[in-house]
Amino acid sequence: MKMKRIGIWVAMSIYILSLYGQADQSKVITDTIYSEVLKAKRAYTVYLPKSFEQNKEKRYPVLYLLHGMWEKNDVWANRGHVKEVMDGLTASGEAREMIIVTPDAGGGDPNVFQNGYFDMPGWKYETFFFTEFLPSIEKRYRIIGDKCHRAIAGLSMGGGGAASYGQRHSDMFCAVYAMSALMDIPQEGAARFDDPNGKLAVLTRSVIEKSCVKYITGSDLI
Repeated sequence: MKMKRIGIWVAMSIYILSLYGQADQSKVITDTIYSEVLKAKRAYTVYLPKSFEQNKEKRYPVLYLLHGMWEKNDVWANRGHVKEVMDGLTASGEAREMIIVTPDAGGGDPNVFQNGYFDMPGWKYETFFFTEFLPSIEKRYRIIGDKCHRAIAGLSMGGGGAASYGQRHSDMFCAVYAMSALMDIPQEGAARFDDPNGKLAVLTRSVIEKSCVKYITGSDLI
């Protein structure tokens, strides 16, 4: 009986110590938000620094990290190793603690999901991002929530989305980083699709309409 009590005590001690160990680490979580604009649930993945659970009063800067075409919200955590990279950068002092948010702008089968970061017929994603997603995320995860503490970045289609958001919502972001970004598509690019109302054709037209290159060349400052 005594040995049984000792075994229970040891098991409980190990469990409690494991909880303390988890609380002292960063973590990546995935959740969903229901959008009234899109009339659908949208997934997102969040990197939370290790102090997030330790200090319930602390608020953080945020980086919105956008995925490329055919990808979805969890690609930056799974293939981009956001947790390992950020843990290393904060430990070395090269980066400060921040929250990184990777939303889902489609991904997967284009016949099922409308891919893209812009408003287009049947998919007002940009409206969703700025009126629903961003305010909800910044309230829920103790984000500082001003331009000086908010940045956006992305790869490929996400790089073009980040650059375009930065251009047309310059009051929202202090920094923009576009990686191998889809900044523009030639005007004739949308004509190559047999179905002009197909999702890829609609997406292509949205990129042409929100062209980052045309935004600059059409500026009064040039």
